Amino acid sequence: SLPEPPTSQPRRTADWQTDATLWEAAVAIVPDSPRALFTLAKNRLDEKREDEALALFDRTVVLWPGYSSAWPEQAAILERRGRSDDALRCYREAVRRNPWNAEAAESAGRILFERGRFVESERFYRRAVRLGRNDLA
Repeated sequence: SLPEPPTSQPRRTADWQTDATLWEAAVAIVPDSPRALFTLAKNRLDEKREDEALALFDRTVVLWPGYSSAWPEQAAILERRGRSDDALRCYREAVRRNPWNAEAAESAGRILFERGRFVESERFYRRAVRLGRNDLA
């Protein structure tokens, strides 16, 4: 039989009930953790809590601008909300931070194409094709 844990040791079992409770606890304990913020934001997206997700993605990139996965997530929300200027800025930043992000390059190219900025659009589309998005060719 295993010994009982000391009563002075805090029990965090409730934190492990769901992904949401786990990452909520992580953010509560380490509020400046980009990874915890990003993962909680993804969880909020899964829960259709887009306002909270957007705020968490924004906090993630403020704390760690190099967290390249957060930029396109933020951009997609902004684009859905009709904020294409902000979305384009985020997609561009995603590509700048991670030049191998074909999806962000494609999305930036699409927004630029829709605006009639064909030369700029082509640069992003060509990058996406070079990165494996052959369906764009």
